[in-house]
Amino acid sequence: MADMSNFFDKVKESAANAAAATGKAVKGASNSAKKMAETAKLKHEISGLEDKTAGVFREIGELFYTRSNGEADEAYAELFAKVAETRKEIEQKQAELSQLENSATCPACGKRVKSSAVFCSYCGAKVKQEEPAEESVAETPDKSHCPACGAETVADAVFCPACGARMTPAEDVVDVPKEDVTVEPAKE
Repeated sequence: MADMSNFFDKVKESAANAAAATGKAVKGASNSAKKMAETAKLKHEISGLEDKTAGVFREIGELFYTRSNGEADEAYAELFAKVAETRKEIEQKQAELSQLENSATCPACGKRVKSSAVFCSYCGAKVKQEEPAEESVAETPDKSHCPACGAETVADAVFCPACGARMTPAEDVVDVPKEDVTVEPAKE
């Protein structure tokens, strides 16, 4: 019987040691997971702050460039020349794109509008002086008509490209990409 008692004591001791080791392992794994999560969170926050800093530096550069009217000491001359050259290249590419798409670029907001537009359908700014060509009255899913003058517009236009009237009430305007919009039938 003493052997049997000794055997059970050893089993009991082994089970207790195994339980303690398992508890330490679980606790260690839990601590590792917490540490990894905290590390990832801090790295993400640091990355966000670095992006924010880069954005501020970009704003500083744009402000300096704008206020100096493209003229600064020699340290900046080469960089200013690169900016001017790149902007000219962008304008050329936009002109090519406008010609291919039969569109124009709004001078105020930079968005693409129909070449016949007199006003920008996004910001309402005047695009050009001439009157638009005769407009079709047929409704299609990607087109609508101005409630003020009846001119054809793109379906998501905020302002009429012909007369500049607001197409939708200001509180209804939401800048959401079409692929993010889900339309559900009205409930009665």
